[in-house]
Amino acid sequence: MGRFKERVDARFEAQERKGIEKYGQPLEDNHGSFDYRLEHLAQELTDGLMYVEWLKESGQIITSMFELLVQDMEKIKPIEEICPIKESCPEEYLDGSKSCLGCLKAHYEAKARDLICQV
Repeated sequence: MGRFKERVDARFEAQERKGIEKYGQPLEDNHGSFDYRLEHLAQELTDGLMYVEWLKESGQIITSMFELLVQDMEKIKPIEEICPIKESCPEEYLDGSKSCLGCLKAHYEAKARDLICQV
């Protein structure tokens, strides 16, 4: 079983326990009206949208932090000198100025993805 499915299954089980503790029954035994069910769904979706916006903002902050770090690094040493793969930098990673900024971002994104996938 894939790691995502295991996480989703565990979340379903935890959510079902939480619902039974809160409402005294599993969702399928809840015989609320159609409007009652729609209202609960609307509340859950609203919460989900709030989390999406929170995560989008967090991602923008992280991206900005990385870009500021790269700018500071360039003041110390040209980015091409600290590029992790230098001469083999793929063309699609280079920005318009032919600096290795895109290469550096791609390199660290790949390393971060590898690290996350190990968890």
